[in-house]
Amino acid sequence: NWDSGCVDGDYTEAGLMQPIVGAAIEVLRKYGVDVHTDYPENDMNISACVEYANNHGLDLYVSLHCDWNQAPSGTYPIVHPNSNSGYQLAQCINASVMLRMGIGTRGILKRDDWEVTDTNMTACIFETGSIRADINTLLNASAYGQAVAYGILDYLGIAYDGNAPAPSPEPT
Repeated sequence: NWDSGCVDGDYTEAGLMQPIVGAAIEVLRKYGVDVHTDYPENDMNISACVEYANNHGLDLYVSLHCDWNQAPSGTYPIVHPNSNSGYQLAQCINASVMLRMGIGTRGILKRDDWEVTDTNMTACIFETGSIRADINTLLNASAYGQAVAYGILDYLGIAYDGNAPAPSPEPT
């Protein structure tokens, strides 16, 4: 079943992530990345997304989320504990987002969450920030989505001519 995710007042996780995802997709496709997604409908639950990714032999799985209203400020990527490539992907996205959005991080969490455990490819759950503490940053959807995309391009080794410098893959 469809799930709006966390909610804070008039804001829903799904409503905040949708334009961020759309902006990221636009940049990734501009640079030739083959993107599979349920955007803009957002009509697949996580189980269906993982099944789709596995059945289509995808190389990367990135799932954007925002943390609940009591979470502290900052990004919080989640990767499988045994996935070096997942950790590298999280580092690249995190570094790009921190550089371009001015948001801090709570680190990269190595945990065997179902979404990164049951995917057959490099996977990262990217918690973009707290739905309350980081709302102003999350509402800057176009810039945030571009930052996510540039991090993925960094991971893939695809050069781009974005208007911000390429970040170091190591978050500070």
